[in-house]
Amino acid sequence: MPPGQSHQARVLGADRAMCCAGCKAVAEAIIGMGLDDYYRHRSGQALRPKAEVPDFLQQARIYDRDSVQAEFVWIHDDDARETDLIVEGIVCPACAWLIETRLRALAGIREVTVNFSTHRCHIVWEPSRMALSRILEEIHRLGYSAQPYSAAGQERLLERENRKLLRRLGLAGVLGMQIMMIAVVLYQGAWSGIEPQFRVFFHYLSLALCLPILVYSARPFFEGAIRDLKTGSPGMNVPVSLGLGLAFLGSLHATITNQGSVYYESIAMFVFFLLLSRYFESGVRRRITHRVDAFSRIVPVIASRQDSMGRIEKLAVADLKTGDRIQVKAGETVPVDCVIIDGESTIDESIITGESLPRLHMPGEELLAGMINTSSPLVCEVIRVGRDSMVMQIHDLVNKALGGKSTAQQLINRVATGFVIFIVVLAVAVAAYWLARGADDWLAITVSVLIITCPCALALAMPVAMTAMMDRLLKAGILSRRKDILERFAAVRQFIFDKTGTLTTGKPALVDQETFASYAPADLLSIAVAMEQYSEHPLARAFTGPVGAHASPEVSQVRNMPGAGITALVNGGRYYLGSARFIETETGLETGQMNGHHPDATRVFLAQRDCLLACFYLEDGLRAETGTVLDSLRQDGYHCAVLSGDRKTAVARVCEQLGITDFMAELGPEEKLEALRQRQQSGAGIMMIGDGINDGPVLAAADLSAAMGMGTDLAKNSADIVFMNDSLNSLEQLREILGRTRSIIRQNLTWAIGYNLLAIPAAAGGMVAPWLAALGMSLSSLIVVLNSARLVR
Repeated sequence: MPPGQSHQARVLGADRAMCCAGCKAVAEAIIGMGLDDYYRHRSGQALRPKAEVPDFLQQARIYDRDSVQAEFVWIHDDDARETDLIVEGIVCPACAWLIETRLRALAGIREVTVNFSTHRCHIVWEPSRMALSRILEEIHRLGYSAQPYSAAGQERLLERENRKLLRRLGLAGVLGMQIMMIAVVLYQGAWSGIEPQFRVFFHYLSLALCLPILVYSARPFFEGAIRDLKTGSPGMNVPVSLGLGLAFLGSLHATITNQGSVYYESIAMFVFFLLLSRYFESGVRRRITHRVDAFSRIVPVIASRQDSMGRIEKLAVADLKTGDRIQVKAGETVPVDCVIIDGESTIDESIITGESLPRLHMPGEELLAGMINTSSPLVCEVIRVGRDSMVMQIHDLVNKALGGKSTAQQLINRVATGFVIFIVVLAVAVAAYWLARGADDWLAITVSVLIITCPCALALAMPVAMTAMMDRLLKAGILSRRKDILERFAAVRQFIFDKTGTLTTGKPALVDQETFASYAPADLLSIAVAMEQYSEHPLARAFTGPVGAHASPEVSQVRNMPGAGITALVNGGRYYLGSARFIETETGLETGQMNGHHPDATRVFLAQRDCLLACFYLEDGLRAETGTVLDSLRQDGYHCAVLSGDRKTAVARVCEQLGITDFMAELGPEEKLEALRQRQQSGAGIMMIGDGINDGPVLAAADLSAAMGMGTDLAKNSADIVFMNDSLNSLEQLREILGRTRSIIRQNLTWAIGYNLLAIPAAAGGMVAPWLAALGMSLSSLIVVLNSARLVR
C-alpha cells in the first residue's frame, strides 16, 4: 500500500482495518448481501486475494472482451448486445421470475426472459451502460451461477443436475424405506401395545435416519426458501420448507419428551416423492432441450474446401467464406448454406423440414447446413456462413421463442407467487384454530396444509406445455418466432393467401412466347433470362436457363421494383421486364390487347422505352394439397381469401378451382397492405400466408403470418412462422399442434386449480395425513409435467 493510506470496512458493528481496497470491496460486498454470518462462523483468516475483485468477478470480466463475445454475442445495429446464458440452480418458475425481476431493474438492460424448462436466460443489453460481467455478478449474488450458452455446456449442466438429483433421491429412498419399516412397527405397537423402551428406541432410530434426508436430500428446498425470502419473492420452496421444518421440530420434541406423535416417515416420504417428481420433470426437460439444441450440434466442424486447381483441403467450417467451393461426399452433413454447382444427389432434409423421405437435388438448388447428402458426391458454392446460416438462425429464433412468456403465462406466474403467500397465511390461521380447540393433532394438520398445496403445478401448467409445443413444431418443420403464438392463433378468423408460390407450386413454366419486334425470339429470351437472375420473385424461376436461351449478356444498373418488375441496362440498352401494369407505368406503352393463345396464363412483358418487344406466358400449377387444406379451413368456419399481384384472369381461374369467391388481383405491395388493413377494421384476426418480396409488408402487418420455406428471405424475415418443408400441409399441422397445446394447457390449469380447491379444505379439516399430503403434492406436479410431455409424442 502507498504510505499514509488506510482502508476500513464496518463488519459486525465495528470498523475493521482492511489491507487493501480489494479486500475492502470484498468485505463490503459480503455485508451488503446480508451475509454477516460469514464473519461470525469462519474458523480462520481468509487467504488474501490475488486481485482486487473476487475470483468469480475476475473470471466474469473475461466475457467483457469483444474477442470473447464474438463467439456467443449478437451485436445489433445500434450496438446493443444480445446473448443466451445457461443458469444453474433454477428449481421452480419462481426462480426464473426472481432473476428476470432483478436484472430488469439494472440500468442498460433492455430485455430479459428466463425459460424454466431449458434453464436459459435471454438478455439484450447496452454495453455502454452495463457490462456482461456485471450481469453475471448480479445473477451470482442471487444465489445462481450463469455462463454463456453452448449446447455442450447445457448438456453438461443438465447431466450434473441430474446426477445430484439422483443421489439425493437415492438417499431419501433407501433411508425412507427403513423409516417406513420402523413406522409400521410403531403403528402396530400403538394398536396392540409396545414396550416403552422399544418405542423410544425406534423414535431415536427414526430420528437418526431422518437427519441425513433432511440435511442432504431436502437441502435444495431449504436453500431455495432462504433465497426466496431474502429477495422477497416466495415460491414453492417456502411452504415446502415450512412444512418439513415444522414436522421435524414437532417430531424432535416428541422424541425428546416421549410425548406426542412423530412424523419422520411423512418427512421421508414427502422428500422422496417431491424429488421423484423433479427427477421425472428433469427427464422430460432434458429430452425437449436435446431436440432444441440439436440444431447447434448437427453442423460439422470440419469441411472439405476445393481450390481453383480442384485440390481438396480440410479446414474448420468457421474459416469458410462466401464464394468458397466445398465438396460434400455421400453420407456427409452439409456444413454451411450452399448452392450445388456440380453433381446431383438425394438429400435428407428431415432435421430442417421434418420431411422423412430424402429428395433429389439438382445443380442450382440450395442446400442448408445440417442436411445430409445420402447418395452422390456434390461440389457446392458457399452462400452463407456462421451465424448467417439458416440452421443457426433457426436455433436463435427457437431460443427466443422458448425464452419469451405470453401475457397469460406472466399472469399465471404472478398468481402462483401470490398463492404461496396465501397458503402460509392460511396455515397460520389453521394452526391457531386447531390450537384454540385444543386439538392434539394441530401440528399434523398444519403440516398437511403446507405440504398438500401445489403452486408448482399451477406455475408449470403453461411453460412445460409451451416448451413441448416448440419441440413438436420443430419436428414438423414449422419454425415459430413468437412467444404468444397460441393467443394470436386463437383470435384468427380469416386466412388470406398469396397465389404464386403459396397456393401454387411456385415453379412456373414458360409455355409460350410472343414477339412484337424485329428481334430473334431467342435473343429476347436471352435478355429476359439475364435480367431475371437479379429478381427474387417466384416467377423469375421460370427463366433459369430455359431451352433456347443464349449465353447471358452483360447486365448493369439493375433496379428492382418488388412485385412489379425489373429494369436494367443489357449490353448498353435500357430494358423493362415485368407485369403489364409495370410496363405501362414505366414506358407508357399499351399491353391490354396482348392476350395471345393463353388468356389465363401469367404474362411477363419485355420492352424498351418506346417499343414493346415480347410477351412470355407462364403457368404455375396448384399445389397438390391446396384444395384439401382450404376445404378443411372452411369446414372449421374460417373465411379464406386471396390477395395477389398477378393478373385478374389468372387469379380468377385459380380461385374458381379452389372455390374462393373473395379475391383481389393486380395488387402492388402498398395496395396489398391497404387491403389487409381494411379487413382488419372488422376486428376479426387475420393470418396471412405468402412467399414473395411483395408479401413482406402484409406479412409484417397481419395479426399472425406464415411464409413458405422456399419463399424469399424478406418474406421469411417478415413472417411470424416459417413452413420449412414448403408445404401448405404445415398449416394443418400447425392448427393441430396448437389445438392440442391449448387443450393440454386447459387440462393442466383445470387440474392444478381443481386439485388445490379440493385438497386445501380437506387438509385444513384434518382429513389428510401428512404422508398422504406429501404424495398428493408430488403427484400433482408430476401429472402436469407428464400431461405436457404427451405433446412430444
